[in-house]
Amino acid sequence: GDRLYASSPGSLVEYEGFVHDVLREDVVLRFDDRFHKSHAKGRTFHIRFTFNRFPLQLEHRAVERLSAVPDICQQLAFPTRQTVAQRQLLHPVGKLQLFNQNIDKNLEQYGAVQHILAGSSRPAPYLVFGPPGTGKTMTTVEAIKQIWKKIPGSRILACTPSNSAADDLACRLLAHIPLREILRLNAFSRNTQSIDP
Repeated sequence: GDRLYASSPGSLVEYEGFVHDVLREDVVLRFDDRFHKSHAKGRTFHIRFTFNRFPLQLEHRAVERLSAVPDICQQLAFPTRQTVAQRQLLHPVGKLQLFNQNIDKNLEQYGAVQHILAGSSRPAPYLVFGPPGTGKTMTTVEAIKQIWKKIPGSRILACTPSNSAADDLACRLLAHIPLREILRLNAFSRNTQSIDP
């Protein structure tokens, strides 16, 4: 997650922390041990946020490099009306046997899983978006599990904006998908001590 610094009012000492999770109305922060030892309940801190430009630079670089890749990648990233009209559904979708029964109670999530499994937006990617806490991860995990189950041999690339989000995704997938079928890559900048084997 993004890096931030906490300091007591009037103090020059700053404690480094990271955004661990963003919830609907809260932000979960993780600090080093020095901060936790000096923290007392009810104590206030000044928080200084920083912005990591590196992920955005990589995204811009990827878009710039699309001009040098084969046509199939161009069509995937920038579909035309003609390529969209030629699409075929990947998998006929009937009533799904869900891994997570809570998806059955939410029509938008259930519909998203069906569309992802069918490949109805191909060749464009199917985008799942919404504010924090609305079930994007739950929907994405269910869709990945359904593809794994119904389209054997599929290769799925799941990307997240942070290491903690990727950890969460991988842990949820491991509930039904064998470890030997999942490859979890970490950001080069990640502290290896923070990785849970």
